[in-house]
Amino acid sequence: MGKTRTPVSWESPREASAEEVAVNHGLAKQCFAAFVVSLTTFNCGLSTVWISPTSVELTAGANIVGRFEEDEISIKILTSHYAAVLSALLMGLTANSYGRKPALYLAAIINIIGGEILRNAEDSTSIWAGNACASCTIVSGLVVGPMLLSEIAHQRVRGALITFCALQFNFGMLAAYSLYPFFSKNVFQIIYIIIPAAQLILYIFIPESPYFLVSKSRTLEAEGSLFWSRGSNRPIAKGELAILVRSSLTQHRSALQVIKSRATRRGFLTSTGLVFFQR
Repeated sequence: MGKTRTPVSWESPREASAEEVAVNHGLAKQCFAAFVVSLTTFNCGLSTVWISPTSVELTAGANIVGRFEEDEISIKILTSHYAAVLSALLMGLTANSYGRKPALYLAAIINIIGGEILRNAEDSTSIWAGNACASCTIVSGLVVGPMLLSEIAHQRVRGALITFCALQFNFGMLAAYSLYPFFSKNVFQIIYIIIPAAQLILYIFIPESPYFLVSKSRTLEAEGSLFWSRGSNRPIAKGELAILVRSSLTQHRSALQVIKSRATRRGFLTSTGLVFFQR
């Protein structure tokens, strides 16, 4: 289902008109992509509020790493969230240079490592390191995942599918608060591992972003990506590819130009400030 390779020449040479392209094809596959991407967002919600329901247990000393003071918890978790700022640069460069999917694969692997560290934590430093790795989910869940989805989904359903991803973030936070009284923190840490591990498999069935492929002059692969996400309709894939190619010719900017832009610098400083003052 996720194979994006296409033959050197398509059987149908016809290119769909703008009116035909405006009609959504392949809604089921787009919803599947939204579900897979939203798992990252759900896990992001779990990891974001991990410390809140477990703070009572940590301060009571009922854990293998000993007793924590409330201020110590706050400081360690706050500083570990700075990893989200650094991972934003790493994920951004990876997504721009190698593709959205490699960035998501990288985030999933880091998240698995973080969950494993938390599950086997024996001191406060291990908890800090594990939560720092889990913080990378914030970037992949709220930025890279929706980015890939927005570039795969048709414009008619793009907003609804991305909104679903945002709702999954809230569902993750709700699950952390409501289910923790019934499960130990080890169960949640296992969930942190299972979800990204499952995504490593599910990502195989989703194509790379056609926008990214066009920007790298890999038009044949971009056509295959559109062929998958547009219900295996070749004329529609050709028509939308033509639109993407024309758009990329007028909007292409290098990574250095993006970094130098005032809007990018302002956004980076704002996000860094929000992370710094969130606790």
